[in-house]
Amino acid sequence: MNILQRIKCVFGHHERDRTRVRYCDDVFGSVCAGCGKRMVRRDRSWSVEQA
Repeated sequence: MNILQRIKCVFGHHERDRTRVRYCDDVFGSVCAGCGKRMVRRDRSWSVEQA
C-alpha cells in the first residue's frame, strides 16, 4: 500500500489500484491503493463500494 495515498484516504480521496482491476458480472471492481477498501466503477468514475 502506498503511504501517500493512505494519507489521502483519511480525507476521503480514494484511488483504485490499477494492478488489481477485475471485470465480473458487467461491473469493474478493484481495491483502493491506499487502504484496500473495495471500489466499483459506475458511470465512468470509481467510488468506494457501499456495504
